[in-house]
Amino acid sequence: NGDSIHFGNRTIAGIYSVVATNNSNTGCKQNMLQNATVTIFQNPNLQIQSSAGICQGNQLELQATGASVYQWTNTDSLSKIVIRPTKDTVLQLKGIDANGCQATTSKAIQVYATPNVAIFPRKDSRICQGDSLSFASLASAGSGIIQQYQWYHNGNKIGKDSALITKLSG
Repeated sequence: NGDSIHFGNRTIAGIYSVVATNNSNTGCKQNMLQNATVTIFQNPNLQIQSSAGICQGNQLELQATGASVYQWTNTDSLSKIVIRPTKDTVLQLKGIDANGCQATTSKAIQVYATPNVAIFPRKDSRICQGDSLSFASLASAGSGIIQQYQWYHNGNKIGKDSALITKLSG
């Protein structure tokens, strides 16, 4: 009659068998044996390796592992990509292994604002020999806090405070 034999949804690997007996009113009888081997493959262990944050304007390399084929949300399909995000973002990754099994994962990338710094006095300063001049920096940390200042005079390090008072000899 062409009826199908269904095994239903199975989540455990192994060999499934069914015996169907045709016992019609005609008295004809036949046993039909059907086996189905079920192999269950694990989904890929998809991972994205990279740092979680980057300074604004810099590029970030991301490396995907655990699958054979990759598809990033930015349409790249390589295992290693380089991005230059301008704002916080979440990248999605889909991976397919050699068995056709799929997995998805994501990576949150935080973009840190770079610090801005200004020196005061801003214009050329004119003082007499032997006088002191006070310099100050006005800095906005961007993301986080300013942890270190470094002052230079003609390329040489001269101080590490946020303000600098120096006696000039001319």
